[in-house]
Amino acid sequence: MLHIFILLLLLVATPVIAQPTQNLVILTTFSETGLRPILDTFKEKHPQSDVQVIQRREASGLRLLSQKKHDIDIIISSSPTFFQPLIKTQKLLPFGKAKARQNQQQLSEDIISFGHTGFGLLWNQHYLAKTISQSRQIGLI
Repeated sequence: MLHIFILLLLLVATPVIAQPTQNLVILTTFSETGLRPILDTFKEKHPQSDVQVIQRREASGLRLLSQKKHDIDIIISSSPTFFQPLIKTQKLLPFGKAKARQNQQQLSEDIISFGHTGFGLLWNQHYLAKTISQSRQIGLI
């Protein structure tokens, strides 16, 4: 958790080109609930700071960023297609010489990967058995 907080601070140092504000404004495709531990830790370290989270889907977020007077400081998303138009139009500031953790994977000079996820599959065995049985009855399998 501390590593994510440190990276969040690094991201603040290299914001998306934005209008200056007193708040830290984060645009994300994630829910605010998922970011809550990071935000709470940041608020503990910087109680005078205001943090605003704007949750948008990819297309809506890109429309917001295309406005000349947006105040977005940080973008957090797992979608590479979200970042590609921003890279092409040079709307992201490069990290340059910003120091990230040693094992941090830098995807480009504009993007650093800071999290990893896993996935799992689950199914309802009763529903699956019922569906298979019905499919056999009507000759689908």
